[in-house]
Amino acid sequence: MKNEATKQQFYHQLGSDYYWFAGHYALADMLLARFRRKHAANLLNIGCGPNEFSPASSGTWLISADYSFEACRLAKQRQPLAAVVCCDAQQLPFRNGSIGTVIALELLEHLEQDQLAGREFGRVLERDGIVLVSVPAYRFLWGSHDVWNRHVRRYSTGSFRQLVDGTELRISYLTYYKFLFVIPLFLFRNIKKLLGGAEASHDFLPVPRPLNALLRGYLLFEAVIARRVPLPAGVSLFSVLSRSDHR
Repeated sequence: MKNEATKQQFYHQLGSDYYWFAGHYALADMLLARFRRKHAANLLNIGCGPNEFSPASSGTWLISADYSFEACRLAKQRQPLAAVVCCDAQQLPFRNGSIGTVIALELLEHLEQDQLAGREFGRVLERDGIVLVSVPAYRFLWGSHDVWNRHVRRYSTGSFRQLVDGTELRISYLTYYKFLFVIPLFLFRNIKKLLGGAEASHDFLPVPRPLNALLRGYLLFEAVIARRVPLPAGVSLFSVLSRSDHR
C-alpha cells in the first residue's frame, strides 16, 4: 500500500458485504445485543476505519473515531449523522465516565501501547457501560497480511488477559471466532511465503458472489454459537469488558 489513504479506500471498496467483515460485524452486533445496557445514551466506535460497521441499535448517539484522517472522511461520508472525531485511542478526548459503550474492532494490534488504550477505554466508560473488543489471534498466524496492516502483535487468551489486567476493566466474556479458518489461513500464509510473495500484502482475495454468500452464512452460524458459548480456537478473539468497580 502506498499510503494510509489508499489503504482506507481499499477497505471502503471491499465493504461490509465481504464475508470476512460481514461475519465479524454480525458477532459484534450479537454481543452488543446480549451485553449492552438497553438505554445507553452513546456509543464510541474507536478505530472505525471507513465505518462499514453500523450497530443495529436505535436511539443511540454514534461517535465514530479514528487516527486516520481518510478513515474519518469516509466514515462521515457513509454516516453523515454520526459525530466523527480524529483522535488517538491512547489519548481519547472525552471526559471521564462519559461513554456508554466503547467498540474497538481490530484496533489494539496496531498500537505500540495497547494497554494504555485499554486504560483510556476504562477511563471514559460509564460505570455500567461495556467495551467490545476484537483482535487477531495467534502469533503462529503472523504473515504478510499483518505487515501490510501495520500490526504490532497478535493475541492469545493469555496475552489478552495480561493486557486487561493492567487496566480498570475486567473480562465479562471471551471467545475465539472463525474457528474453521485457523488451519486454512495458516497454510495459505505459509504457501505465500514459500512462493516468495511480497513481504507486505493483504489476504483479501476476490470471491464469487455465491461463494461469498456461502462463507457469510457459515460465519453467521458460527457467530450464533460464539455469542453464547466461547469457542476454543479461531482466527479472531472477541471480548466484552466492563468496569472492574461495577458488579
